[in-house]
Amino acid sequence: MQIIHSEANKYIKVLFMPTFDYNFGWIVSFFDHSTAINWVSGDLILITQNPEWFSLHQFQLYNIKAESYVSASLAEYPKLEMAIRVMIIDPAYEEIWLTNDAIPWKVYHYDFNTAESWETDDIVIFGVNRGVDQKEYPYLLINLDTETFVRVMRKA
Repeated sequence: MQIIHSEANKYIKVLFMPTFDYNFGWIVSFFDHSTAINWVSGDLILITQNPEWFSLHQFQLYNIKAESYVSASLAEYPKLEMAIRVMIIDPAYEEIWLTNDAIPWKVYHYDFNTAESWETDDIVIFGVNRGVDQKEYPYLLINLDTETFVRVMRKA
């Protein structure tokens, strides 16, 4: 992801896929405005879960160039036909199948209750897991419709 716009460092607009012009808007935590002020258009961004227990923001954006995090909440996202969507949620194997994907994603056992609340056609994006079992489950599958996430690994 790449920053394309910032308004007074309180709101960051991120370009997810340049080919399709997927723009996402994030509201940055008040406490992180001083960090975000140094971020510039074109910086590469990763999404991860927020490890802060009492934060109002579920996610953190990590600026690779600046090597800094800000806590943030998703404010807007595109509802495009070409978006990645949930196709099948398989409780027997604790897997999620996505559109245009021939291999399922294995969901971390303790996150599967969250995944079961998702619905077919929910829009998802990927993030990076910095939490429990990050080596075994290195990715986050973030559901934009429910604003929840599960930790996943690519099933071989």
